[in-house]
Amino acid sequence: MDITQFESIYRSCFEGLYRMAYVRLREPDDARDVVQDAMLRLWQSGRLPDNVPAYLARAVLNGVIDRLRARGLDDRSRIVAAELIREEYDGDEEARLASLRAGVEQILDNEISPEAAAAFRAVHIRGLEYKEAAHLLGVTRATINKHVVNVLRRLREKLKYEKYDAI
Repeated sequence: MDITQFESIYRSCFEGLYRMAYVRLREPDDARDVVQDAMLRLWQSGRLPDNVPAYLARAVLNGVIDRLRARGLDDRSRIVAAELIREEYDGDEEARLASLRAGVEQILDNEISPEAAAAFRAVHIRGLEYKEAAHLLGVTRATINKHVVNVLRRLREKLKYEKYDAI
């Protein structure tokens, strides 16, 4: 695995993995650390697993369990462990979602204006409210709304041919 492959994986998977960890840990720094640890292990291994998103999701959930146990929250760590047992990851679904994320990132990077891409990422990837995104980007709420609507329309057009109905 080279640095460009790793960076692409990092960009396409980080937000989803962070949300997965944050929902269970409820601590932003711990969630970020768990995801960073999983990414670091992937990089240090020097190879790409067959199903990178599933590998990273499993690594993050294992890291979450370790963090919960270290905090003395064995009940919550048991709940997360039970999720791991119940929730075997569908490799095809994970691969499809990773492909979708990569397709969205490619369109945002290459076919959407930087302003519109920033507005879309702020709202749909970072999860900010329109008002927060407008403040962050120094534009009006109406501008954020216009950009997001236009980006969603463009993504639907482009990804329709690739049979993605998730957007």
